[in-house]
Amino acid sequence: MGTATGRDLLAAGVGGGLLDGNTVMTDMSTVRREKLLERKREMDLEEQRRRRFEQHRQESRRQQLESERKVREAVLRERLKQEDKFLYHTSELLEGNKLVGQITQSLDLQEAADKNKARRQFDEWNRNVYGKLQGRISQKLDAMDYKQLNQRKNSEFQKFLDTTNTKGAIFRDIIIESEYDPLEPNRHSIRVPSSDVVDPCSRAVDKNIEEVGMLASPKQVRAMKKPKAREVLHVEEWATGKIEATPHGFFAKIMKSSENKPKLDPSQLSGTWRSDIPFDHYTIARGKQVTDSEFPRGKRTQPDMVRKNPIVGTEGKD
Repeated sequence: MGTATGRDLLAAGVGGGLLDGNTVMTDMSTVRREKLLERKREMDLEEQRRRRFEQHRQESRRQQLESERKVREAVLRERLKQEDKFLYHTSELLEGNKLVGQITQSLDLQEAADKNKARRQFDEWNRNVYGKLQGRISQKLDAMDYKQLNQRKNSEFQKFLDTTNTKGAIFRDIIIESEYDPLEPNRHSIRVPSSDVVDPCSRAVDKNIEEVGMLASPKQVRAMKKPKAREVLHVEEWATGKIEATPHGFFAKIMKSSENKPKLDPSQLSGTWRSDIPFDHYTIARGKQVTDSEFPRGKRTQPDMVRKNPIVGTEGKD
């Protein structure tokens, strides 16, 4: 090779500088382009983040609105349910009040009818029973001479005093009419007829007697018209010597006989001595068993547990 001249060196130097300058410029463009690309990627990522954030915010907002709507609907349904329940119970209460009003009105009418019936019955009794009998008694009293009445009463009182002073005591079960008859004043008492008196208080009894009397004999009718009373032992039969001849006296003899004294074991007592009636009013049986035996449980009724709500149209349990 030949020796390089200055021109060649200069050309070589200038050419090398141009080559390095182009390389530098290329490198700078690459870096700038990379920066631009990096910035664009960052901007794209930022835009994606913004879009995702906006989407998330809109979705959250939508879910929040949906939740609020569901809550409002649930609250509204509960409110309507409570309102329907209130209206249902109110209607039941109104129906109950209506029933109470009807029952009260019926009871008031029945009470007024009973009072009117009692008042009419009293007026009829006062006019046809008491007034009629009192008028007849007044007529007999007016026809009597008060001087003769006073004289007879004084005479009866004097006989009573004389007999009491001489005999010391007077007994109704032993009457000697030749000496003194304590029932003599009653024979002079005022008596008025009452067969034609119709008592409204015994109208049901009289009607029954009339119906039965259509088939019964006159004797049976007269027996039915006699006042009903509990059969008791007459006072004159309580005297010694008479009571023993009655069924009560015979039963007392059986009870007092030594052969029929009660035994100690209640299970061995005969039907004559056995009794389930407690006579000791100070020692009373107590306890749940005694109460259950006297007041047994009634028959249990099974109510209808499911009934339809007439307002909301649903079924529920009471």
